[in-house]
Amino acid sequence: MRLYRLPQPLVERDAPGSLPLGHWHDIGLRFDNPGDRPLQLDWFDHFPNSFHTDQAWGTARIPAQGHADIRYRVKPLKRGAWHYARIQWRLHSPWQLWQRDVTRPLRDDIKVYPDFAAISHYALLATSNRTSHVGIRQTRQRGEGTEFHQLREFREGDALRQIDWKATMRLQKPITREFQDERDQQVFCLLDCGYRMLTQDDELSHFDHTLNAVLLLAYVAARQGDALGIGTFGGVDRWLSPAKGRGNINRLLNAFYDVQPTRHAADFQQAAAELVRKQRKRSLVIILTNLREEDTGELLTATRLLSRHHKVLIANLREQVLDDIQDASVDSFNDAITLTAASVYRQQRGDFLRRLASRHANLIDVTPRQLTVGLINSYLKLKAARTI
Repeated sequence: MRLYRLPQPLVERDAPGSLPLGHWHDIGLRFDNPGDRPLQLDWFDHFPNSFHTDQAWGTARIPAQGHADIRYRVKPLKRGAWHYARIQWRLHSPWQLWQRDVTRPLRDDIKVYPDFAAISHYALLATSNRTSHVGIRQTRQRGEGTEFHQLREFREGDALRQIDWKATMRLQKPITREFQDERDQQVFCLLDCGYRMLTQDDELSHFDHTLNAVLLLAYVAARQGDALGIGTFGGVDRWLSPAKGRGNINRLLNAFYDVQPTRHAADFQQAAAELVRKQRKRSLVIILTNLREEDTGELLTATRLLSRHHKVLIANLREQVLDDIQDASVDSFNDAITLTAASVYRQQRGDFLRRLASRHANLIDVTPRQLTVGLINSYLKLKAARTI
């Protein structure tokens, strides 16, 4: 009975309202003891089942009229809206002879977004012109775009053809015309939500990797003065028209953070017809998918339809395991069989992609880990070539 007379601790949870997918983050708990005796308890925080945790449980000793602060880490493994519902603890009697189990409702809502942490990382590199450190190549040198930007003093490294001779004569010092890449262009990403995008590479699905890459592309496009929109197909039909500016990132995050791949097959022709109907302005249309040879006919029909109005780029994902098998050592008969089967599949896949590329020149074939860099470099290359 003495255990039941002990005052229960008061508890608060410190949890963010949003988290990026696949990153560790701290969660805080605070236990306050309003009583005149110290309390000892075992606690367990009922975290969402889509989270991974290093240790959401433990033992705490709370001094009389004092408090105990606890921190542990979680890593969200699935996008969407999740919530903490309750917390549980087991209070020990002063002589450790009895225990009282207590569960209290303690709700915290958390939205798990695609990996927006990568945007912050890229922005930091961009401010110091170090994007090449992550493999992103700038395709034009300073001042060598196609749209006039401004006049400025000549600097070492400027081309002589950029000198404005009239301004030079008037000001009696070398003046250069500075140009920038064409702005106000549109990019539209068609995301396959079909069953092949359920494929897992590391902790994320192919669709998760695709959404992460597209969001970083949206940030790069915003820096280039371009607008980006997204549409999904293959069981989930959502559409967000292209928009400009940094605010477009939040708009895209909120519109697509809870989209999940489905068990449906992707219908490329229907997606292409829908885009042609809705997207009138010429755009760079990027189809992000995981192709098989049987998709060739339907995909070519779709790209022919899109190419009448838009520039088309196909970003195709391949399974990381194919590269891993190719690089692994062969130490047994089973290893040899696995390598042979994978090599045959890679050869067939390569033949199919070469045939596709011969009819449609703009195609990249990358693993999920390579997608972000490959996608951004392709966009910058097409933009610099003035083909959008």
